[in-house]
Amino acid sequence: MEEELFYEDYDTRAEIISQCYSALTAIEYVDPYDKKGQEQKNRIKRKALEVIDYYISEIHAEIFDEDEN
Repeated sequence: MEEELFYEDYDTRAEIISQCYSALTAIEYVDPYDKKGQEQKNRIKRKALEVIDYYISEIHAEIFDEDEN
């Protein structure tokens, strides 16, 4: 049996930002039943916002690269 190789393309920054936005949208109207659910919702928000902040900062640094001046 021949093993099949899969090569996965990495997501672009735009795709990652979009995925995080989708996660934030998905949990926007979730009403957690208990404390654990609220903690999960808060964790998802925090992580998604951290990832968005990271990639927006990268994009900003490329656009406004002060080393080129």
